[in-house]
Amino acid sequence: RAAAGILVGSRGGVVIDGCYNSGSISGNVTTTTKDGVGGIAGYLQGYKGACAVRNCYNLGTINGGTISAGLVGNLYNGASISNCYNMGETYYAIAGYAYNKTSTVSNSYYLASASTEAVPSAKLHDGISAEQKTRNEMGAAEFAGTLGNSFKASCPAPVLSWQTAAVKTGPRLPT
Repeated sequence: RAAAGILVGSRGGVVIDGCYNSGSISGNVTTTTKDGVGGIAGYLQGYKGACAVRNCYNLGTINGGTISAGLVGNLYNGASISNCYNMGETYYAIAGYAYNKTSTVSNSYYLASASTEAVPSAKLHDGISAEQKTRNEMGAAEFAGTLGNSFKASCPAPVLSWQTAAVKTGPRLPT
């Protein structure tokens, strides 16, 4: 088994709320059995209880093969992602794999120029909804409000409500 994420490598029955990643992660994952590389979590298994990533974001570059993404590498059996965004360069923006149509993605966004798809197109279903945004759209004050009360406006993109907002500083991100 090979799973890597800034906060969680592989886990079931966990809720990750109000976290972010700005570092780079590298791995090489090409199988879907409890593997994955993600900016927040590598592999999340929902059948063991509530399993969610919410109110999180990723700015870091994620290199991990075909089962990698800015937020969660492998979203499995009812795990969910909500109120999140990814601006880091990665193979998939939100989830590198979404198993059996029970996993969900809602109110989540990604920088169009950093990833080509939110999740693999073969894994899309009605419970997965993520929207591409431009750098200007993600930097607009209204975008923080779209994500909910856990975020506030900052530059170059929203930060969590407990973080200090920047006016014109921040990491250089891809256009």
